[in-house]
Amino acid sequence: MTSPQTRAERHRAQHARRVRRRLQLAGASTAALAVVATVAVAQASSLPSAEAESTTAQASPALDRTEHATRDLQRTALGTPVSKKVSAYRSTELPAGAVKVVAPSWHVSTSATADKGATVADVLDSVDVTLDANDRVVLTPPTSARKKVGFTATVTVQRVTVKDVTTWQKDAADTVVRTDANRSANASVKLLRSGKDGVRTVVQRVTTVDGDVTARKTLDDSSTAVDEIVVKGTKKPAVSSRSSSSSSSSSSSSSAVTVTAGGAKGIAQRMVAARGWGSEQYTCLVNLWNRESGWNVSAANPSSGAYGIPQSLPGSKMASAGADWRTNAATQITWGLGYIASSYGTPCGAWAHSEATGWY
Repeated sequence: MTSPQTRAERHRAQHARRVRRRLQLAGASTAALAVVATVAVAQASSLPSAEAESTTAQASPALDRTEHATRDLQRTALGTPVSKKVSAYRSTELPAGAVKVVAPSWHVSTSATADKGATVADVLDSVDVTLDANDRVVLTPPTSARKKVGFTATVTVQRVTVKDVTTWQKDAADTVVRTDANRSANASVKLLRSGKDGVRTVVQRVTTVDGDVTARKTLDDSSTAVDEIVVKGTKKPAVSSRSSSSSSSSSSSSSAVTVTAGGAKGIAQRMVAARGWGSEQYTCLVNLWNRESGWNVSAANPSSGAYGIPQSLPGSKMASAGADWRTNAATQITWGLGYIASSYGTPCGAWAHSEATGWY
């Protein structure tokens, strides 16, 4: 028959194995296992026999020796676990106890022991994780299961890299079109500068966290391509009026009087003065209608349908100034000055708009 002393020794060994097994399942470090096992064995040795253990179990059926040992260890050997997620540095002091270290870029996921006063640097050095200036360290509270067996924190390390990346690609030359109000719209475009293809260079500052790109900042974006420059005229060509004089009946039935450009300008000068506009307004009007029609009473734009000295669009609008709007310069000028006054205020206002846009 086994002696009581032998049974007590066997009980202490079994109890120590149970404690170690539970801590191993929870992921505790080897040092923490040794400390907890020592406390557990010491507590078990204070019991004189298996009968004493049976008596304690009957008194507290929901509380086993492992929980007793863990509680004693937390009260005497561990620091206060971190309570919230915080950013940390190498000099950050850790609470004493078991610490979980997770560093994916270093292929590390292990447990370490933080002695009293130990810093993040002490723990990371013990597991061969070396940081540089860009790397990040985050402390998070232990899970409830890890906290129960003595863990005080989880230390997560992120490898952060920042580097400048340069890319090159072919860049085709563009064509820039400039306009010239004094050049006919019917004239071919004029080449001012030949284009040349080049290379586009882009420099970006790229930030990665554990290999994943999290930010890109463009530092330079330049090209050696040279754009082609051409000039296109916007001046509307004057359309000459060809009259057919075929018979005496045609001349007798028509009362139209041919007015030269000079005559039309004289009519316009008098009408401008009658409106109280100065000589500068007349000068603007001459420039405007020189561009629009060349002061030709029969000028017709084949693309838009604008007609007459003021290039009314459509020409029939000028009927409000007289039924003879097709042939009478005075009628056309009367309508044109009224249009300018209502739309632009003065001939110089209309001329400025034409200079800016090519039309009025």
